[in-house]
Amino acid sequence: MGKGPGLYTDIGKKARAVFISFFFLFLI
Repeated sequence: MGKGPGLYTDIGKKARAVFISFFFLFLI
């Protein structure tokens, strides 16, 4: 359970980075 939150935050960071990248691609 201790590793759960850390893994979740790591996935969230990656998902956010990909989402921002796609967002910028749509803007440009």
